[in-house]
Amino acid sequence: MLGMQSSILLSPTSKSMSSSTMNPMLATSNPLLSSSIDEKSQKDIVEILNKCIENTRNLTEFSKVLQIDNINAPTISGHTDFYYPNLTFQVSHYQQELAEISKIKHIPIPPELLEQFSQMQVNCSMGLFTCISRAWLTIDNLIFFWNYEDGSDICFYDNLPEPILAVELFMPKEGTFDDGVEYGLCLATNSQVVLLSVDFIRFTKGNGAIVNEMRFSPQPVYSIPTDNLIINTLKASKMTGRIFMGAKDGSLYEFFYQNQTSWFSSQTKKINLSHSKFHYLVPSFFNFNDADSIVQIELDESRNILYTRSENSTIQVFYLGSNGLDTSKINYLTCNAIASKAANLI
Repeated sequence: MLGMQSSILLSPTSKSMSSSTMNPMLATSNPLLSSSIDEKSQKDIVEILNKCIENTRNLTEFSKVLQIDNINAPTISGHTDFYYPNLTFQVSHYQQELAEISKIKHIPIPPELLEQFSQMQVNCSMGLFTCISRAWLTIDNLIFFWNYEDGSDICFYDNLPEPILAVELFMPKEGTFDDGVEYGLCLATNSQVVLLSVDFIRFTKGNGAIVNEMRFSPQPVYSIPTDNLIINTLKASKMTGRIFMGAKDGSLYEFFYQNQTSWFSSQTKKINLSHSKFHYLVPSFFNFNDADSIVQIELDESRNILYTRSENSTIQVFYLGSNGLDTSKINYLTCNAIASKAANLI
């Protein structure tokens, strides 16, 4: 119906665009039909728009491009080489390869750290903390940092007896660390999660170069036992300093820390945010759910919303309250439910 109306309105064979030969409501609502545009310009515009409409009609349906036989059924893409064609284009009688990723700058891993890989026994992981221009690397119970801009300022921490499983840099809550400490480092192992203070010592070398040397507190400022939990991932809030932990048992936890104790509150504690306060009253044999390990946590601090993704691609949503200090579980969607809802949008 829309296509028929467009063909009628934009027909270039009409010699007059006056309101006497057209629907007056359409003429007044369409700025292209204004009497202020001369007849030649109107015909040019009509001709261009008609060509666009005709080209659109000749396009292959999107479902056919994706090779979808049944548009009502959930589908996936990106799992075969078909979805990643060679990017080539014709330029002056020769073909030039288009790179999907362009290398701007290459800073290799310092050779001192490459030697450490030969001593690895359990696991290793890597990441970037762009807010401090540092790359990090864990090898078993060691964690190394270096400036990824130029490969300088290599430092390490080795005071943990067990392999490091998860790493997060955070901005501490006000009053919980010594004055002048801008960042903290959270490290999770099999038996404990610890918080270290991170300092930067600024000085000038003999050649005039200015260096920000990274240093850690020799001992943890705060720590909690994991109680046989395996912590897969960590995420800290930049606004409130809260530290969230995703565990292998499928629950979301918080590392609560404060600088003082009271009769009713300890200095540190591990809080399960996935369960209600009364779940301990329910015998464990009533829990028939298989553990779905949490592998990713993301924060939308503009709306105080936290998302988790599990190993089986289940998404959970938590609302942190208007001040970012509360926690309530809002909803969750399994992978099958997400695929089903996505299929309904086609």
